[in-house]
Amino acid sequence: MKVIYYSKPFFADCDFPLIKALQDKGIDVHYYILLPQNFIRSSILEFNKPISSKGFIKASKMKDMEIYKDCIDLNRLFFIIGSPFKRSRISSWLLWIYTLWHIKRQNADIIHIDWQFENNFEKYLFKFSLGRKKVMTIHDPIMHSGQPNAISEEKNRLFSFSWAEHFVLLNTVQAEEFMLKYSVPDRNISYSILPLYNSISYINPSPSTIEGDYVLFFGMIIPYKGLEYLLDAMLKVHKVHPNLKLVIAGGGQLYFDVSKYEGHDYIIWIHRYVGISELAGLLKKTKFVVCSYKDATQSGVIHTSFAMGVPVIASNVGALAVDVKHGENGILVPPCNVDALADAIISLYYDKSFLQSLRQNVISTNINDDRNLHIANDYIKLWDFEKGVFVSDVGTKNDYTYFINYWKHDSKNYIINAN
Repeated sequence: MKVIYYSKPFFADCDFPLIKALQDKGIDVHYYILLPQNFIRSSILEFNKPISSKGFIKASKMKDMEIYKDCIDLNRLFFIIGSPFKRSRISSWLLWIYTLWHIKRQNADIIHIDWQFENNFEKYLFKFSLGRKKVMTIHDPIMHSGQPNAISEEKNRLFSFSWAEHFVLLNTVQAEEFMLKYSVPDRNISYSILPLYNSISYINPSPSTIEGDYVLFFGMIIPYKGLEYLLDAMLKVHKVHPNLKLVIAGGGQLYFDVSKYEGHDYIIWIHRYVGISELAGLLKKTKFVVCSYKDATQSGVIHTSFAMGVPVIASNVGALAVDVKHGENGILVPPCNVDALADAIISLYYDKSFLQSLRQNVISTNINDDRNLHIANDYIKLWDFEKGVFVSDVGTKNDYTYFINYWKHDSKNYIINAN
């Protein structure tokens, strides 16, 4: 089976382990990533200098990608460098015509994307995917609150949803709302989970220069992540644990008044994009990670933390409770509840034995976790089904207990077909 897998750089931490598992099983996956011109870093991709020229480049030809040579087949990973597409420039047309030719000549059985199309030529490109089955992974069935450029994003989503023939959702919590909002029948939906984010283990961590104990909030600062609630909680935590610091690592617009949090030496701002090696260093030293989200789907932040052996305190929103098992690998708290969040941080930092048990549970799960292989198996079943090959049912849309049981190791069926 040959598959075109088309994605964006911010999903590399999610895509790499899945595609490696598929390639290890003999699936011929050609993996394409669209990069903007002057790209430097995103997710686990990090280059020493901006890629200034447009082009179509095989990853094996790029020195900065050598670190991942054992993580994924670099000869089947291609970077399309040149967004945004500009109609008036011949170079844009040449790049995308070459990209179209390269994808078409693979004669793939399946084209799989995992983010909505964002520029006109992407839309043109995949209009030419006649004869191929088209599958789309939906990371966010419903858009987050406070999403930048929400109107244009929704327009792109609608186009992409109209293009795809089958969808993979990464949680069941928002399935009904997604089907209702976008008029998608349940027969066109399957369910999966995020893989084990083990690609970060190939990174050499930069030693953290922050002294003393700290908890970590990382990732893009966006309204739905509820940073303001964590900051208010830390004002309370400081009265009980004056030596515990909060490190906020990530870029993004500060959408709330931060004046009352300024001047506190226990709140450390790294208000910029944090590269993967620096993030690995911060995670290696942190006591635990806090995700004070107001709403969510699933979270790559949680999976990245777990991959580094770090427990998580998270809001009980979206599908986060599927990942964070209360009392096993982290703590769940009600969303937008400063007191509950402060109490959780205070208690977990105070109880060193309990914190160590959570950490050990995360590490043990990583060692024994073979989910990537099982997810790959079920993607193969799904793609075979889309090709017209008979595949027996592996679950039903409404069988949520069956779906959640994979975390309890009662089931190895990681994708649940809707039929």
